[in-house]
Amino acid sequence: MKKIVLSLNDAPGTGRTTTCELVQGLWRQKGLGHSRWHTAADQPGGPGRSRFVDLGTRLTDDEVIGWLDQSSLVMVDVATGDAAAMMENFVRGDLPEMLAEMDCTLTVMSVLNGQPRAEQSLLQLAGLLRDDAEYVIVRRQSAGDGWLVPGCQRAMHHLGAVEIALPELPATLAEAAAAEGQHAVEWMAREAALPRLAQGWLRSWWLECDRRLEEAADLLWPDDLDACDFERAMGMGGRGRRTSKKLTSAGPADA
Repeated sequence: MKKIVLSLNDAPGTGRTTTCELVQGLWRQKGLGHSRWHTAADQPGGPGRSRFVDLGTRLTDDEVIGWLDQSSLVMVDVATGDAAAMMENFVRGDLPEMLAEMDCTLTVMSVLNGQPRAEQSLLQLAGLLRDDAEYVIVRRQSAGDGWLVPGCQRAMHHLGAVEIALPELPATLAEAAAAEGQHAVEWMAREAALPRLAQGWLRSWWLECDRRLEEAADLLWPDDLDACDFERAMGMGGRGRRTSKKLTSAGPADA
């Protein structure tokens, strides 16, 4: 089995790239071979990190299939403004049928930050793919659990979305990274080189995020690990409290 995870939302400042780092870190700890791509030309890449996908030219079916030839588990960090263009690649032509023949499922992972624009973007993107994808809604804990855009919760319920809440990045860590002129995401990629105190802050937050992401495991990596370049399994210990929920009712906001 193969899996492509598209991390996207056209609202700015949702924490999309940070969430990609978290999911990728969890894949690494589970020994899951994977590849990661990004569409922002100014995003850092390099060996073992992420490779650039230029949406300025038409993304071909062969390129997408090429991702899966390299790795059975693929993450694509889709920059703000690129979401619709990326999604169109997965609904046109022969690609949906080709992915089905390869036993490849598609997951849309969208981060909500408590702003109506983020929900509006999610609703528009879901209108393109509909039930041709699975949906994981990552809600930043500070955003609360209410819905702001009428119809969004009902649409996500209809599509079988799973919702999880992630804790905010500790202010101490964000401030320490900013003092060095860096974003905390850059620190996440070089944990071993950080001061010991910063490592502790990062590890504590990361472990809590991992426990919560586990609740969307069925949608974030294939069930058949052997088909996903399984390298080694590293137990994370006990699971944390359940913080995900399958959307099962429309609620007052959608009445």
